[in-house]
Amino acid sequence: MTCVEALADGWITPQDLCPACTRAYMKALDTISGPLLWHENFHRRAEGTGTP
Repeated sequence: MTCVEALADGWITPQDLCPACTRAYMKALDTISGPLLWHENFHRRAEGTGTP
């Protein structure tokens, strides 16, 4: 199960996503309502330098 699948299934929250899924999540929401001002922790996680 991918992080995005776990998110959709209600097992995790956006703060639990791995770097690749964080990037996909941010890109998807930016496509809908963006560009959004993302918290620095989302940027760190997307770069792989924050805690998943």
